[in-house]
Amino acid sequence: SDNENKSRPTGSSSMLHKAVTKNEPLETMKFLVEIITDINQLDNTGKTALDYATKDSEVYYFLKRVGCLSSPQLRLINSMKTEMDEEKIRKVLKDYENEGEDLDFLDRHGNNLLHMATSACATKALIERIRTSPRYKKMLNQVNHNKETPLKSAIQNGVEIRIMQYLVQAGGGVPPQEDSVDDYAARHSSSVSINIEQSYNNIQDNVVMNIEDEEEDEEEEKKDNMIMIVVMTMIIII
Repeated sequence: SDNENKSRPTGSSSMLHKAVTKNEPLETMKFLVEIITDINQLDNTGKTALDYATKDSEVYYFLKRVGCLSSPQLRLINSMKTEMDEEKIRKVLKDYENEGEDLDFLDRHGNNLLHMATSACATKALIERIRTSPRYKKMLNQVNHNKETPLKSAIQNGVEIRIMQYLVQAGGGVPPQEDSVDDYAARHSSSVSINIEQSYNNIQDNVVMNIEDEEEDEEEEKKDNMIMIVVMTMIIII
């Protein structure tokens, strides 16, 4: 089999690594992912259990479905959290895709890359890439297991305002896609008396509006102020 042709995990490999390379039945995998704390542990060669799974096999798809990641995906996530240079992160994204890897993957908590990014320049570069590919655009408003879109997650986690700004400008929102903003507000706050949907849309339009007759620094300040209004409005309805 393909697994037999791959080097076996050594040293600090987990039970999941060993189960995958020994072609243990799917029921064993299901049991292990429930009891193992870190399903993406690296072995001494820097590989995850998913790296050893035969692609397109039942086990491979199961591991992906429960949030097992490949080592290239883990490296990309690390870059999305730490890289502060826009050109470097663009190169990281390009090299990652050139290796045949897909940007559309989820971790154990249902987070996509936009949920996980804590670097503003990484968020900006990823959004630029998402805008060029229709199949990636769903990531902007994809909800995780906690029903959080990337923007809602950013608000909850208190990330820097530029990340929220990039998400809003790209069309990211707080409510799950199946809800209107009013429906979301009604379910989560009975005290909201303003028309949230109209206010949200007006504010969002203002954020992306170009103010040509203003000085550049004043324009940025206005945008930042509008972002803060967006964020505060969203916090009210969360």
